[in-house]
Amino acid sequence: MNDLYNKAKTKWGVRAQLIKAIEEMSELTKELAKSLNGNTDRQHTAEEVADVKIMIEQIELFLEIEWLVEQYKRKKLDRLERLVSE
Repeated sequence: MNDLYNKAKTKWGVRAQLIKAIEEMSELTKELAKSLNGNTDRQHTAEEVADVKIMIEQIELFLEIEWLVEQYKRKKLDRLERLVSE
């Protein structure tokens, strides 16, 4: 996957991909807001989640923070485990 993401970086640049990530997150936010209003389109929501996941993977790679994200993810999951177990 990293090869594909690096090709995207070469073709469009990091800045453009970061802007695209912001756009994709905005589209997901819009879909989630619709679902709160009872207008759930599961297929479209799933598509937007997939777009955001792809862009997040690119952000991690381009900013060289993959390992740091994993550390924070573990900490936050541990905290969530504690919270739901109380």
